[in-house]
Amino acid sequence: MILILGLVVDSWNELGQTPLFVASYLRKLAMVNMLLNIGADPNIRMVGGYTPVHAACYSGSRRILKSLMKFGGDLSIHDLHRTIPP
Repeated sequence: MILILGLVVDSWNELGQTPLFVASYLRKLAMVNMLLNIGADPNIRMVGGYTPVHAACYSGSRRILKSLMKFGGDLSIHDLHRTIPP
């Protein structure tokens, strides 16, 4: 984890989601790229076992998925229901 101005880039919100997960799900490419460049983990698991890679797949953004994969995103990580990203 990397500290930026005292904040952990992979910290969770009240829903158990990291900033990278939220940005991936909301299709915010510039934010995803910025978070990845400062060290956000594309494979960190949220509540339910979901990762930012799952979020990118659910949002349908190929560009975000490509960015996550470039930084080591793993399509084989399954959630708590034993499913991998669609």
